[in-house]
Order: sequence, then structure tokens, then C-alpha cells
Amino acid sequence: MFTKTCADLLQQEARLPGIITFCKDLDHAIGHSGVSVGLITEFCGPPGSGKTQMCLQLCVNANLPKELGGLGGKSLYLDTNFGFSPDRLRGEYLEDFHKRITLTTQSFVRNCNSMCSALPKNSPY
Repeated sequence: MFTKTCADLLQQEARLPGIITFCKDLDHAIGHSGVSVGLITEFCGPPGSGKTQMCLQLCVNANLPKELGGLGGKSLYLDTNFGFSPDRLRGEYLEDFHKRITLTTQSFVRNCNSMCSALPKNSPY
């Protein structure tokens, strides 16, 4: 009757690329490679819990080049509450985007060096 088992479907889903969140624990909780493409994922929570921010961040991450951990793809954000403002996003984020990346990179290198020195030598990280 059925040509695929649940195990087959699970293996098929595991092969799908995922949109990473850049948070290893969250990616693992959602699915081993982040939010799976080709599937519907629902984020639930009270107002102000970060649902919109997560969705916008996933849209950005999906568009990142593969070399930077993204999918090199395209994304679409549908806002049914009409609360999303492209002008606000453009004004607040895009004008200073290169500055934010530079600061983030410098901070990351400093923090990474101090964190890595505290890790045990046999750590996989």
C-alpha cells in the first residue's frame, strides 16, 4: 500500500538542506541542519518573544552565500499583520550594514580567541 516507510521519509528529510540559525544548539533542536527547506515550520510564542526576528533572520541567512554558511538562495517574507516596514529595515540596518559586519567580525575574533583558549584540548570545537 505505502511505498515509503517513516524511516525512509526521515532519511529523505535529513538530506534536505537547512537554513542555519548560527546557534548550534538551536539548529540541532529544530533539525540537524537548522530549519529544513521545502517544509513548513511554525514558530509560536507570546508577543515580543522573537518570532518575527527569527523569521527575518532566517530570510537573511537563506540569502547568504554558501561560503558564509547560507544557501545562496532567495527568500520571501509574508506579513499578514502588515507590521513589516521595508523602509524601516532599510533605514536602520542596511545603511550601517558594513559597519555592523566589521564590528561583529572583530568582536567575534576576540571572543573566539578567549573562548577557544578555555576549551579542553580534545574538544571538537
